[in-house]
Amino acid sequence: MDGRKEEWMEKRKAKLMLKSVVQQYGGRIRTIGMNGFGMVRDDGRRRLLIF
Repeated sequence: MDGRKEEWMEKRKAKLMLKSVVQQYGGRIRTIGMNGFGMVRDDGRRRLLIF
């Protein structure tokens, strides 16, 4: 498997993981930049998850 495909799989895995985390917290996702994801919880507090 070439490097780009591998990197894509990693990113995909991270996104899926992020989705399940967000579902647990009941928040909404906002994308920040290329490598970080911000999560805004329903109570308004902000949480930053970086991969």
